[in-house]
Amino acid sequence: MTQSSDPRSEERDLSPTALYTAEVWVQGGFKGSQWFHSRETRVVYRVVQLFLFLQRLFRWGLPRLKEGLILRHKALDLLGLATQPKAVIEVASGLSSRFYRYLSTGLVSHYIEVDLPPMVKTKEDWLKGSEGSPWLEDPRYSRIPGDARSLRTLPLPQSPGPTLVLVEGLLMYFTPAEQGQLFREVASLLRERGGGTLLFDLVPASEEPKPGRFGRWMERQMKKWTRGGSFDKSPQTRQDIEQSLASSGFTQVRSLVPTELPELSESPWAKARTHQVIFSGVVDCQDSLPPGVS
Repeated sequence: MTQSSDPRSEERDLSPTALYTAEVWVQGGFKGSQWFHSRETRVVYRVVQLFLFLQRLFRWGLPRLKEGLILRHKALDLLGLATQPKAVIEVASGLSSRFYRYLSTGLVSHYIEVDLPPMVKTKEDWLKGSEGSPWLEDPRYSRIPGDARSLRTLPLPQSPGPTLVLVEGLLMYFTPAEQGQLFREVASLLRERGGGTLLFDLVPASEEPKPGRFGRWMERQMKKWTRGGSFDKSPQTRQDIEQSLASSGFTQVRSLVPTELPELSESPWAKARTHQVIFSGVVDCQDSLPPGVS
């Protein structure tokens, strides 16, 4: 394949976060991640790792990002499959290969990815140039361009049975009000589809380590490099987030850290200092709406 025909060589407005995590999934050995392995992902990964190394020179006790992301990804896979979904909607799916692992179980009848149009197009182009290209023709795998804030307006395929909604690496950019709006949107969507589960990651600001003077400078440099992306710093606690889920119509609300799962507690990645928090909430098909929620 010549350089001009390789979609990976084209100028694209890709999020550095998506490129970094794509390379982290390769480092973690996730099946299918090799389809999104490229020079772009390697370069972004090395730059971010250099930033993090410099930061730890001043704050050696900071959580390890790569290991934390791998544990988070594995935890979402384990918890998601444990719900035995018939359909999965992954929001802001980026360059993850989770669709392959879920559909390969034979238990999921439809896997739907929702992401911004440039990311959907890029992912399809990269798949076309890899051994994963047959999945683009699989009727069980759909890619829908759209915004996470308007899920119910998107043409999502209908599937019988419980639905799992997965949101990874997104909600830390949302304010509490925006998070609540998404929770209500997902709860209504799950109710319309006959019930299901929402799974997402979010480390409350109250549990984040203080960055310090050098850390704040590093954050500013990273913000410039990532074209303005920054985390919301609202002083939330786990209880605040759980209450927001409950008031949005979810039951069986819980939170945990990945290493609390027996399957991950002895993982090689669990030896590193990490901090990730996973939240889940259930909507039963018989659940009624709480007052004031539509």
